[in-house]
Amino acid sequence: MPNLTPWQPGQSGNPAGRPKNSLLDDILRERLAKDGCTAAYRIADQLLQDAELGDLNSIKLIANRTQPRHASASELRELINRLTNLEIEMMEVLRRSKQMLERNQQK
Repeated sequence: MPNLTPWQPGQSGNPAGRPKNSLLDDILRERLAKDGCTAAYRIADQLLQDAELGDLNSIKLIANRTQPRHASASELRELINRLTNLEIEMMEVLRRSKQMLERNQQK
């Protein structure tokens, strides 16, 4: 039977990772810049027309690019944990400050 997992645990099959920009990305950016944004307007107009005709991919793309992204549950938990930790640290600083003031007043 052939080895269906040729990489060891923790080893990547693509150590260089996904390229940051592909050649197509670079060409598209170059053409859009060269055209003075009129191509971008034509693309946006076509995208809006497709969405109005019910194309779900166009609707989703427009929504993803124009609507604010809401935090996920895990992001909210992380924020709450950070705030809780900050509150604990602040309470400790206040407690120490109060102790120092009390000591100074006793002298």
